[in-house]
Amino acid sequence: MESGIKALETSANRPKVGFTHHIVFQEVMRREPVLAKELLERVLGFQIERVELVQTEHAVDAHLSSRGVRFDLYAKGSDKVIDVELQATEEPDLGRRMRYYQGALDASVLSKGAKYRGLPESYIVFLCRRDPFERSIPRYTIELVCEEDDIELRADMHWLVYNAEASRDEMDPKIRNLLSFIQDGTATQGDPFIEGIAAQVDRINEDEEVMAMIFTMQDEIELQADLAYEKGIAEGEARGEARGKAEGENRLSRLMALLLEANRLEDAKHVATDPAYREKLFKELAIA
Repeated sequence: MESGIKALETSANRPKVGFTHHIVFQEVMRREPVLAKELLERVLGFQIERVELVQTEHAVDAHLSSRGVRFDLYAKGSDKVIDVELQATEEPDLGRRMRYYQGALDASVLSKGAKYRGLPESYIVFLCRRDPFERSIPRYTIELVCEEDDIELRADMHWLVYNAEASRDEMDPKIRNLLSFIQDGTATQGDPFIEGIAAQVDRINEDEEVMAMIFTMQDEIELQADLAYEKGIAEGEARGEARGKAEGENRLSRLMALLLEANRLEDAKHVATDPAYREKLFKELAIA
């Protein structure tokens, strides 16, 4: 079985990669900070006066053997921190994932020895293509409350989950347009924000370097799944394919994310065509 990417198809005959692919989403947000800011304002429902930092693939390193976190879209203002995640596939443990992300978000902004009052107001937003709670509600607002009495806890943490499957039931047209675009790629005419995102998605699909990274990842994931499936058959292990796919996707995603974050585009492009070089970078960046 051959390893590595197949010859990359031309833009004229390869399938279009949509906004919900994590690399496309991050590229749109990275290339167009104005679109990133408006996305934040749309999902939060208020204007942001000042944003000090907007990053895609913002990493928070965990201690020792703990699992690290990499935020899709991270923003920090004078008194707020925001994480927006685009979830294209089903996430069975969304509640626990949000809980873990909240801890990582808080730990990343509170210095050692600082008072808890120094924690800024925080927002964690998930834009889900599938309904994670199966209630057909377009927007789930999750707040920490006391069941016994009306107590003002002042935790200043807010969780929002948007469900693109229920986009038609969303009353706010700005949110409805965004959810419709996430759901099926339909760009609402007359909405400059959505039209701007759609235009960027088209440009990214014409970018051969980015497409090489995306299709390399897909090929490598499929390869790892095939190898694991064959190993699973040999061992009588029916779970081999699913396990190998998950492991391969995680390993290659981490490599591509680190290269993009470091702006090592030439290395990313080299990785797309050279499996040996890919293994060299796995070792260099300590990706097991």
